[in-house]
Amino acid sequence: MKFIPRVTPLYRALVHEIELHRRAKGWSMEEFCDLAGSADRYWAKAINADAPSGRQARMETLDEFCWAIFPTGFDVQIMPSNRKFESAADLQAALNASGTWSGSLRMYVPAE
Repeated sequence: MKFIPRVTPLYRALVHEIELHRRAKGWSMEEFCDLAGSADRYWAKAINADAPSGRQARMETLDEFCWAIFPTGFDVQIMPSNRKFESAADLQAALNASGTWSGSLRMYVPAE
């Protein structure tokens, strides 16, 4: 049986894309938590889920954060990529990078 780590690469990829959108909107983490209706400083714990004080957000909570960014709706598309989010260091390195939308998972608002 294959061991699956507590925080999966899929979780890290999703959190990475949400965080890039939060930064593009110019919202502080506190503002983001307020808009999503989550507890204060919860987003900081969610993006640092591997840390002792971190928390892995449930899918329902990640959905609330997505709705805060895209109140008119959103789609999620998964596509091949050479990037991997196998560790917290991988996620941190990607967040510290240029911030382009070159990830393996994209979120976008559908055309009306």
